[in-house]
Amino acid sequence: MGSPAMVTTNHTSGRRRRLRLTGACAITLALAAGAIALPAAPAHAADPITAAEQPHFAYYHLDQARAKGYTGKGVTIALIDGEVDTSAPELAGATIIDKTPCTVTSGANSKSHGTAMASLLVSKEYGVAPDATLLAYRTSFPKDGDKAESDCRGHHGNSLYEPEWLINQAITDGAQIISISATSGDTSDAVKWAIARANALGVIVVSGAGNDNEEDTIDTFGKWSGVVSVSAIDTSGKRAEYSSWGKGVTVAAVGGPMIAHNYE
Repeated sequence: MGSPAMVTTNHTSGRRRRLRLTGACAITLALAAGAIALPAAPAHAADPITAAEQPHFAYYHLDQARAKGYTGKGVTIALIDGEVDTSAPELAGATIIDKTPCTVTSGANSKSHGTAMASLLVSKEYGVAPDATLLAYRTSFPKDGDKAESDCRGHHGNSLYEPEWLINQAITDGAQIISISATSGDTSDAVKWAIARANALGVIVVSGAGNDNEEDTIDTFGKWSGVVSVSAIDTSGKRAEYSSWGKGVTVAAVGGPMIAHNYE
């Protein structure tokens, strides 16, 4: 697997961009009033990755939360991201189900990002919700080396790997929380109504505020009413220098540094 390392590169694909492992992962469970954000600076550690290496674990006193029974048991979380490597040691024992509706092959960067996000959510070692069920949905960013096969072509020009389709699929599959670690300039009705459906059914959609250090959330999912948009802070409570902010931001959370496996 190679040594764990922080993935720090920003990539763009069309009108969407996967966040650089920053301020992206918000989980509104009883055990985490805020959310866990991913880091901006490189970090390294030997396998396996431990809770002691992840600042969010101590900051949010997740050991105490677990001791009180706040583990996410009975909660179903959908992760719309890259491939999740379930063989990663920090994901041992986690309940992760790949629900991608078509054939998507993730590039190394997307696999690194998806695995890191899944680990923050449900890792038995340092996840915010170690006993939750995680439904994983692969999206596609071609500039990250992702490839969607012909079975991903839906009706009326829709692609089965796009956020609007995957949000609706996650709702249908029983997700109670949907985590999207990407920004998006898409203002289509399809996205609007997918998020509106989630709101109407009480499904929480969480996403990042972006990492361009700007007061601008127009290219994030936070522009939509009802989305829990997350900016990043450091462990002193100050806004992380890379984190964007603005009217769409709902909550701030520790943004690292966080240790993750780099598959590149």
